[in-house]
Amino acid sequence: VAMFFTPLEKSPQYGQLRVGDNVNDSVSVSEFTQEHVDDGLVWYVHDRSESMEDAIDMNITVRSVVDSSVLAWYREQLEISVLPVNDNPVNVSRFTTTLTVVQDLLHPLSDEEFHLHDPDSVQEAIVIRV
Repeated sequence: VAMFFTPLEKSPQYGQLRVGDNVNDSVSVSEFTQEHVDDGLVWYVHDRSESMEDAIDMNITVRSVVDSSVLAWYREQLEISVLPVNDNPVNVSRFTTTLTVVQDLLHPLSDEEFHLHDPDSVQEAIVIRV
């Protein structure tokens, strides 16, 4: 028997699965085998976003090596925890120390009130919770 792992579309969300002798020489794949796993050839490469978790939803198919007929099929999810290494810190500097507003009127906050920069994130994707 041979086992085939096929990640579902849009899975993983924050990285990609690759197969190769090492991560630098690996190639992106849409399917890999148990033999690839046993030989240590399957890599998950994170996209360097701020996400700390990811998951791979995949179909696992067990096939006969004689005639490739499907002997078993099931769906599984592999959860991934991302531990940042040498992650650039978010630089936050607040230049406005006070905010003056008129009572009962709304004052929209803008980047004039908050100045921050995250070198490994898209600036438009940064969310400030007040």
